[in-house]
Amino acid sequence: YKVITPILINLLDFFAVAMVNRSKKLRHNFKNRAIIFGASVASFVVSAVHREFVVTLGAFMFPMILSAMFNDRKLLKQSCIVSLLALTTTVVLLWHDGAVDLTNFINIVVMYGFLSVSYIAGFISIKFSQRSFQLIENQAMANSHLQNIVLRDQMTGLYNHRAFYSELDISIENAQLENEDFCLAMIDIDNFKNVNDSYGHDCGDSVLINLAGIINRHCDAEDKACRYGGEEFAVIFNRKSLHQAKKVMKSILDEFSKTAYDFTDKPITFSCGMARFENKLTREEIFNIADKRMYRAKNNGKNQIIAA
Repeated sequence: YKVITPILINLLDFFAVAMVNRSKKLRHNFKNRAIIFGASVASFVVSAVHREFVVTLGAFMFPMILSAMFNDRKLLKQSCIVSLLALTTTVVLLWHDGAVDLTNFINIVVMYGFLSVSYIAGFISIKFSQRSFQLIENQAMANSHLQNIVLRDQMTGLYNHRAFYSELDISIENAQLENEDFCLAMIDIDNFKNVNDSYGHDCGDSVLINLAGIINRHCDAEDKACRYGGEEFAVIFNRKSLHQAKKVMKSILDEFSKTAYDFTDKPITFSCGMARFENKLTREEIFNIADKRMYRAKNNGKNQIIAA
C-alpha cells in the first residue's frame, strides 16, 4: 500500500503523459495540460498515501509552478482547482483515520494558505511574463518596420538599392552551395525623362508604381524585385533558368507596354538585359553582363529584352 501501489499508479500516469506528448496529432496546449494533470495525479498519490505535511505541500505546489512556467493563466487556474480538490480529499482521508489533531489542523490551514499564495504568485508571474512578451513583440514589430524603411523603396515597396546587393550576394551564395540556376534582369523605362519633363513628376511616379505592381504580380515568392534607382529596376529570379526568367519578363513587358495612362496616348515601354549566373562569377560581373545587355536593348530600338 505504501510502496508498490503508488509506484504502479505513478508509472501508469507517467506512461500516459509520455504517450500524449509523443503524439503528433495533439495540440501543444493539450500536451501542456496533460503534463499538469499528470503531475497533479502524482501529487495526489503521494499525499493520499503518505499524508505528511511537507510532502503534501510540495506535491500540490508543483503543478501550479509548472503552470506558471508554461505561462498559461487558464491552466494555472485549473491546476489550482485540482490541487484544492485533491488536498480536500487528503484532509477527508486524514479525518477518516482520526489523524486530525490540533497540529495537523494548523498544518492543513497553512497548506490551504500556501496553495492560495502560490496561485496568486503564479498569476502575478504570468501577468508579468505576458507583459514582457508584449513589450518584446512590440519591439520586434518596430524593428521590422524600421528594417522595411531601411531596405524598402518607400514609393514602390520594392527592395531598394542597398537591399539589391545584399539579395544578390545571398543568391550567389545559394547558387554555389546548391548548384541551382538564378538569373538577373536589369530594367530601364524607355524615355522616362520625357515623361517627367512633359507631364510632371506625379505622372512619372504613377508609371514607376505601375511597373512595380506588374513586376510583383508576375514574380513568385522566391524572386526578389528591386528598384535599383530612378527609372531602373532589377529582378533576381532565384531557381529559374534563363528561359523561364525571360518568359516572366516578356509577360511583364507585354502588360506594362499595354497600360493606358490618362496623361498620354503613347505607350510607355522598357528595355531589359538579362544574365544567367555561372559559377565563379562575382556580383559585379553578373551585374555588368545584365547592364550591358540592357543598354544594347535600348540602342537596338528599345521595348525589348536581350538575354544573350
